[in-house]
Amino acid sequence: MSVELNVNIIALLILAIVLHSNVKNGGGSKFRQQIFRALILCNMLLLVFDSAVLSFSGQAGAVINTALYALMTVFFILSALFCLLWTLFCTLRQGRRLKIHGYAILCLPIAALIVFLVLNAFNASVFGFSEDNIYFAGPYYIMVGFGTYLYGLYAIFVVWRSRKNFEQSEFFSHLLLPLLPMGVGMLDYILQTELLSVWAFCAVGLLIIQLYALGEKISLDHLTGLYNRKYLDDYVDDLLQTGRPHNARFAALMLDIDGFKKINDKYGHLEGDGALKTAAELLKKSIRKGDFIARYGGDEFLIIIEECGTHTPARVIRRLRENMAHFNKESHAPYRIEFSIGYKIFSAARGLKAKDIFAQIDELMYQNKHSKTDSNDSLAL
Repeated sequence: MSVELNVNIIALLILAIVLHSNVKNGGGSKFRQQIFRALILCNMLLLVFDSAVLSFSGQAGAVINTALYALMTVFFILSALFCLLWTLFCTLRQGRRLKIHGYAILCLPIAALIVFLVLNAFNASVFGFSEDNIYFAGPYYIMVGFGTYLYGLYAIFVVWRSRKNFEQSEFFSHLLLPLLPMGVGMLDYILQTELLSVWAFCAVGLLIIQLYALGEKISLDHLTGLYNRKYLDDYVDDLLQTGRPHNARFAALMLDIDGFKKINDKYGHLEGDGALKTAAELLKKSIRKGDFIARYGGDEFLIIIEECGTHTPARVIRRLRENMAHFNKESHAPYRIEFSIGYKIFSAARGLKAKDIFAQIDELMYQNKHSKTDSNDSLAL
């Protein structure tokens, strides 16, 4: 028992650090951050109640028996609440919102569990304690699983369904939190252990999520959600220093938004921010899965295409033009999104530097921009 209590104490310390880090660093939508902090606090309460039951279990006395029933009842409600919060955390990713009936449907399993737990006080149908105050599972203990695993399975479904919108590390971290405790909980149930031991594992899962969020905050541009300039520089340096074969090729594309200054001057900086976000979304739709894209600075973006064929950049540009045409046709924005583009295919030759790559494609991009300007001037004449 002392080992389990020590594990719980360590998990509580981990959660305290995670909570402090989250409050200090923030990040993401405010509502989703509140849900994440509620997850941390709920996990901490579960560990406290778990420890309390471990401490009192086996001690004789009617008062102890009543306290144990109360502690376990709240413990199981908190278990389902944690799973409900996790489901909301996954469902509300990327600014999504639920309607009132959506929240009502999600609350049905926990409501059913609460009813069974209230009845349990009279018939020990879900759980109970012997005369020696030793815990045992009742015939309807499965309702605890219904109230928790249903949420976990739905959260896994939500994450899996949206897997294309996740970075790989984020995808696995979001799957880990429900899968790990569900697996441990199932093992506990099969082995008929006295108490669930999943909540220390959940603390580790929340730590992983927070570490990912911190890494994301450091490496991503807060406005567009693309990689930032610092991460771009590190990425290209790594690309040039990984000992790639001499004939290995990759493409680098530099793009900037035509007339972006006019958008800012005429419609304001909020509209300009919206144009940057739209441009980022169009670029993400146009590249292949696994291609690298970053905000180079201002209204300029940079794409790196590894394992590049001769015609690969042209195909990316064609998809981008198709996506731009669709946006400009369907959008009610008071401006059009157009890009000037410069690109070049490079080999991983020795001595190639990131600054040389940027300089070359930047020059090609401005040649493309000037050619458009010269063409418009000729038409005006």
